[in-house]
Amino acid sequence: MKNNMKKIIVAGLSFVFLFIGTQSVFAASPFNGQSGDCTPGIGIGNYSNNNIPRDNNGCWTSTSISADAGDTINVAMYYHNNTNSTLSNVRGSIVKSSSGPASYYTFTGRMFSDQGDQTIGTVSLNLSSSQTLTYSSTHIMRTASDVLADRDTSVVYNDDGQVQIGSVPSGWSDYGEILVVFKVGSDNSNYNNNNNSSCSISSFTVNGYSSSSSVSSGDQVRVYWSTNNCSSVNVSGPGISNSSTSGSQYIYPQNSGNYTINAYGYNGTSIVRSIYLSVDGNNNNNYYNNNYNNTPSVSTYSPTNVTSSSAVLPGYVNSNGSTVNSWIEFPCYGARYGNLYNQSSSSISASVSSIAPGTTYTFCAAAEKNGQIYRGNSVSFTTLGNSNIILANSNVVTTIATNITRNSATVNGYITNSSYYNTNTYFEYGTTADLGSRTVSKSANGNSAIADSLSGLNSDTIYFFRAVSEGTNGTSKGTVEIFRTLGDNAGVITRTIYQGTTVIGSESPIMLKIENRYPLIGEGDVVDYTVTYKNIGKLTLVKPVLQVIIPKGITVTNYTSGTFSTDSQTLTVPLEDLVAGQEGTVNVEGKVDSMPKDTAQIVSTAVLVYTNKDGAQENAIAYVLNSPKTLNTSNNGLGALALFGGIFPTTLVGWLILIIVILLIVIIARTFSRRQTVHVQPHTDIH
Repeated sequence: MKNNMKKIIVAGLSFVFLFIGTQSVFAASPFNGQSGDCTPGIGIGNYSNNNIPRDNNGCWTSTSISADAGDTINVAMYYHNNTNSTLSNVRGSIVKSSSGPASYYTFTGRMFSDQGDQTIGTVSLNLSSSQTLTYSSTHIMRTASDVLADRDTSVVYNDDGQVQIGSVPSGWSDYGEILVVFKVGSDNSNYNNNNNSSCSISSFTVNGYSSSSSVSSGDQVRVYWSTNNCSSVNVSGPGISNSSTSGSQYIYPQNSGNYTINAYGYNGTSIVRSIYLSVDGNNNNNYYNNNYNNTPSVSTYSPTNVTSSSAVLPGYVNSNGSTVNSWIEFPCYGARYGNLYNQSSSSISASVSSIAPGTTYTFCAAAEKNGQIYRGNSVSFTTLGNSNIILANSNVVTTIATNITRNSATVNGYITNSSYYNTNTYFEYGTTADLGSRTVSKSANGNSAIADSLSGLNSDTIYFFRAVSEGTNGTSKGTVEIFRTLGDNAGVITRTIYQGTTVIGSESPIMLKIENRYPLIGEGDVVDYTVTYKNIGKLTLVKPVLQVIIPKGITVTNYTSGTFSTDSQTLTVPLEDLVAGQEGTVNVEGKVDSMPKDTAQIVSTAVLVYTNKDGAQENAIAYVLNSPKTLNTSNNGLGALALFGGIFPTTLVGWLILIIVILLIVIIARTFSRRQTVHVQPHTDIH
C-alpha cells in the first residue's frame, strides 16, 4: 500500500470500537443495528481539506460533503454481523450514481450474504461545477483486529461489482470496513474551453492481444489500457471492474467472456472496444507455482479431520525471498477463510465448520506479492454423509400466522441450520390436520426467515399449516400450527393484531429481540424470556402492541405486564406511544410441563406492532430457538452431572481413597450425633 494511502486511512478511516457486550438482534437484519455499531453505517469525507467528521468512537458522521477539483474523496462502509450465527459468502459494494461529469454524485453502500442482503445507506457529494469523479482504489479491513492495527488490503471488485469478504462470524471481533477512494477531476467547463480534443483509446490489450486470446482456467492475465482526453472510463469483464482512465490489472479468469472498455469524452463523445478471451478448463501453464523471478511457490494439501460438518484445510507457502500475506481460500478462487498469515515460508491452514454433510467442496492456498495473487492447486473433498435420523423441524420451524383477514393470511417459518444452503422451502396447509394444499417452492438459506401468503381462504375457519424445507440434509418439516380467519364470530385463536407489513432491515424503525438463558430445556425446567424493544427511528410510533407467543407445553407462571391468553399461548402488552430512542423490556417466566416428541427445535416468537406516520400498521418479528434435552440430560440429572463432574475418581486407588473419606465422614457424624443426644436429653426432661 502506498504511503499516501496509509495516511488517508490512518487520518480518518479507522473505525475503532471499545464495545464488548451482548448482541441485540435487529429483526431479521443481517448487518449492523446493534448498540455500539456505527450510525450511519456509511460515511463520506474530503481528505484534501481534512473534512472527515467523526464521533468519539471513530465512526464517520457525515453523509454529505462538498469538494473542488483536485480533492481526494473517501467513502467508507462499516459492516458487522447482526445475527447469532456466521454469515457466509459476504460481499459488499459502494456504487457511484453516474459516470459523470456532474456536479452532484451519490454513493450507495450495500452488503450481501447467503443469509440476506441489506442496503447500508447512501451518501452524497456536491461539487462546485460539473466535474469528473475518477475511481482510484478499494481497500478492506476484514476484522476488528485489522481495523485496530490499521492492516488494510487492496482489493478489486468481482464480476458482479462486489468486494468479496467471505465468512463473517458473529461477535465484536469481526466487524470491518470497506473503503473506496475517488479523485475529483478538473473543472470541465475550463477544460472544454482550452481543449476541444475528442476522447480516444490509445491501447487496450488482454495478455498482449488486441482482438482475441486464449488461456487456461486460472492463468495469470494482464489487462492493459490507455486513453487520451477522456472524462471517465469503465473497464469490465470476467474478474475486472475498473474506472481508471489509464492503467493495468492482473486477473485470474475462470470463465470465457468479453473484456470491454467504455471511454467517455468531455464533449459528450464515447468510444467502445472489446476483446474476447477464451478460457478452457485445463491449466497447463499455471503461473501460481512457478519459482522464477522470485514469485511465491504455493501448494495445497489434502484436508484432514474431515467430518460430516467440518474439516481442516492445509497448505504451504514459500515466498522465495520476502515476506508475503497468505491464506486459505474456501472455495478456491472465492473468499479468504480463516487466518491471514504473514511470513516468508510456512505451513498454513484453516478450519471450516457448519458445512453440509455428503457435499463436495474445493479449496486452495493463496499468497499475495506486489499486488499479485498466486494460488496453489485446487483440492476437492467430500464431507461424510449424515447417518443420523433427521428429527422433525431439525432444519426448519413453523412460527406464526400474521396479517390474518377473512380470506387471507401470511404463514411464517425459519430455517435454523446455518449449513443448510440453497434449500427449497414451502408451506403445507389445509382445514384439517392432514393439510392437503401447499405453496410454490422458494429458495432459501440457513438462519433466515421464510414466509408465504395464502389467499382464497374461507372466512371464520380454522386452518392448519407447517413449514417444509428440502435440501442436502433431506426433508425437514416443522410442527403443525393453526390460525383462524376473521369472521363475524371469530374465535380466540385469531390474533387480529397481526396486520400490515412486516418491515425488516435498515428500513425498520424497531429493534426487537427475544432471548432466554438456556439453549436446552426439558420437562420440569423453569424458563424465563426477556423481550427488549427500542424505537431506533426518528418518528413517534403510535399505539404499539407487543405480543409474545410461548410454545405449547410451557405454562406461563409470571410476567411483568400485559394479559396472557392460555388458548393462544400469547402475552399481549399494549404500550404507550414510542418516541424516538425510547426502549423497554418485558419479562415472562414459565415452567416446562411437556415436550414434543421427535422435535429438534422449539421456537418462541415476539411481535411488535405499531402505526407508522402514514397511518398504516406495520410490525417487526424476532425469534429465539431452544432444543429439547435428551432423556439422559433432562431436569435435575443435568445439574447433578454438572455439579459432581470431575469429583468421581477414575482409578481403583482413587475409589479406595474416596471410600475411606466417606467412612471417616460417617464416623465423625455419628460421634457428633451422640454428643448432641447427651446434651439434649436433660433439656427435654427439665422441660
